[in-house]
Amino acid sequence: VRVLAEGNEGETSTDFTMNVMMPFAKMMRTWCGHYEVPEEDAVFEWNGRRLQPTESPGSCGWEGSEGEPMVVHAVPREEEVAGEASQ
Repeated sequence: VRVLAEGNEGETSTDFTMNVMMPFAKMMRTWCGHYEVPEEDAVFEWNGRRLQPTESPGSCGWEGSEGEPMVVHAVPREEEVAGEASQ
């Protein structure tokens, strides 16, 4: 899983090795800890859909091939909420 995020220094990219059935919770917690972002302030999205900590790449229907990561976007919760309001 590759997590992309926009920050003050530009785009960041962080790769995680995950089993297709491993819940996203550990990846989310680790990413937030690494970037010092409170977990309640971050939202993780894939294909325009908000991911839940209990979901996994497999439960989301991701069927990537070897060497092709699932690309997840981390966004601030305020940005995600604002995006929903405009839809």
